[in-house]
Formats: sequence, C-alpha cells, structure tokens
Amino acid sequence: VAGWILIARIPTEEAFAPIRAMQQHMLLATIFLTLLAGGLTWWMLKRQLAPIFTTIKTLGTLSDKNQPLPITRQDEIGELIGSFNHLLETLGQREVALREKTERLAESNQVLDGVLGHTHMMAVFLDPQFNFIWVNHAYADTCRQTPSFFPGKNHFDLYPDEENQAIFQQ
Repeated sequence: VAGWILIARIPTEEAFAPIRAMQQHMLLATIFLTLLAGGLTWWMLKRQLAPIFTTIKTLGTLSDKNQPLPITRQDEIGELIGSFNHLLETLGQREVALREKTERLAESNQVLDGVLGHTHMMAVFLDPQFNFIWVNHAYADTCRQTPSFFPGKNHFDLYPDEENQAIFQQ
C-alpha cells in the first residue's frame, strides 16, 4: 500500500444548494396550490350559496306581502323554498281564520254587552284566578264604582271572605 490519503472538500453552501432550491420550489408550489384551492373553494361556495342569498334578498322585499317565493332550481334549495311557500300559505289561511273568528267574537261581545250591560241584574265575568274581566253597570252601581274600576283586580282582594274563597276554589 502506498500510504496515500485522498481528501475532497466541498463548502457546505455548495453541497446543500440543490436541497435548498428544492425547498424553495416546494414552498412556492405549496403557496400557489393553497391560494388556488382557496380561490376554487370560494368560487364553489359562492356558486352553491347564490340561491340562498337571492332568497334572502327576495324575502327582504316581500316581508309584508306574504307572496310565495319563486322556485328557480329543482334541488335542495328549491325544496326549501317550496316548503317555505307552503308555510306562508298555511300562515295566511290561519290569519284569515283568526281574523274571521275575532270579528265573530267582537260581534258576540257587543250583543252580550248590550244585553247584560243594560239589565237590572248584576253580571260579572271572572277569570279562573277570580280576577275581574268585566262587570255590568248594575254590579258597579251596587259597589259604588264604575265598570272600568274592576277589570284586572282580584275579587277576594276587594271583598275578602275566607269561607267564600274556599268554596269557590274547590
């Protein structure tokens, strides 16, 4: 053996230069792909949610009219709008029925007030807790009050009587 030793020396910067270049390329590619994925996601969401935003805008303009919303798509959003339209229709029908019943009740109350309000017999309406709802003039006159004095007041607060209260609460 000749006793020779061979040493080859390369600076660290030069040795790792290809690895650093590959790292920079990977970082740039990652940033680009992240931005591309974010942009595509934003575009897809905007496209998918456009009918909902359109519906929201339409609801804002139709809030007082109870008109059905237009169904522009035959997918889940279209089904949602169709269900909402059905709900609007049902609420409209209930509103009409409630209005009719309120009118009939007002007419009945006028007749009842006309009959009981002008009779010599005392008449009183109490709720289940014995609070006055209505009294006629004969009752109010007997108590030396006006009919408007009684509504909302409790009978047994005005006329305490434990025995009567026990009987009525059975």
